[in-house]
Amino acid sequence: LTRPVRATRSAPAQFLSPGQWVGEVVRAGAGVDGVRPGQLVVGLAGVSGLASHVTCSATAVHALPADVDATKVAASLGAYLGAMYILRHVIHLQPGERVLVNGETGEAIAAALLARRAGAQVLALTRSGQTAEALRAVGVEPVFQTVEAVHERFSPSRGEWIDVVYECGDASGDGLEQLPISPEGPCVLSAQGR
Repeated sequence: LTRPVRATRSAPAQFLSPGQWVGEVVRAGAGVDGVRPGQLVVGLAGVSGLASHVTCSATAVHALPADVDATKVAASLGAYLGAMYILRHVIHLQPGERVLVNGETGEAIAAALLARRAGAQVLALTRSGQTAEALRAVGVEPVFQTVEAVHERFSPSRGEWIDVVYECGDASGDGLEQLPISPEGPCVLSAQGR
């Protein structure tokens, strides 16, 4: 049972389908693992989130890191759920992989948070000072402003590769062919921002 968090004036909501919500777990059934009362979760299920409380399967929710602002997640839930799907089901992200998140908006922050939570080493490329600040605030380091800076820091000749590139739909993509991407690593372009 979760209590949905609503967006505030400072974090206006994007359109959400009724089956998407961010909330606090109020109660968990016997034998439920992975969620506990008081924990913030994001939900995607075939039940409506447009209510004071939602009852759903524990498999329909994903726990949020404790340091996440729930109203900001609610305001950018589409980006968060899209990033979650891509990292889990398209990339099959593994702990320890080096992920470069390239983008300017909430999708980049969502992808970085989720990748960190999955145990990846996350770095970012963004030309936006505001996004760079937000990425650093959630523990992403280093944050680069140019492809050249990424290339200077990581070099295949030193055995330094980027395992995964997650390019958000709002990123320019200019110069990505210069990056030291692992030959086995996926490069994913998300069209969410376009």
